[in-house]
Amino acid sequence: MVQFRPVLFILGLILGAFSLAMLVPMVFDLDHGHPDWRAFAAGAAISFFAAGLFVLGGWTGQRLRLTAREGFLLTGVSWVTVSVFGSIPLMLGELKLSFGDAFFETASGLTTTGATLLTGLDRLSRGLLLWRAMLQGVGGIGIIVMVVALFPFLRVGGMQLFRSEFSEKIEKPLPRAGFIIRPA
Repeated sequence: MVQFRPVLFILGLILGAFSLAMLVPMVFDLDHGHPDWRAFAAGAAISFFAAGLFVLGGWTGQRLRLTAREGFLLTGVSWVTVSVFGSIPLMLGELKLSFGDAFFETASGLTTTGATLLTGLDRLSRGLLLWRAMLQGVGGIGIIVMVVALFPFLRVGGMQLFRSEFSEKIEKPLPRAGFIIRPA
């Protein structure tokens, strides 16, 4: 049975960090005198409030234990949730994108597909351009962070992943580092 509370708790932490990331383009637009800083401030506030609700709703006071099912659920739900909340500044800002267009723009940034529906990128605010770049950066390192953060919870190491992806049976090419280096 899937335990939703740990997933909700971790999702809240991810969304909280993401809401804090919205403050960077907000400060950038505020410094450059562009009115889109309000859209980033509103997006950060809404996202942070939702993150707080998720954390409080998922808080158990016990140590988190995730199974593989919960890890997969968290991965999928976090991409969708972060895409929804990341689209808020695009909807509230100068562009006034519809939810579908803003969601597409955010999801394409987070998945690093490079697709965009925006034209005249050179005329957009510096904060919006920075936000698009940050979305692509988060998307690029997002899978690495998920692997590093979740695999210890799932008790999956690099060799298990390697064996699941490699079809031939082979042993480790080298022993563990502790066996190679012995103190004198």
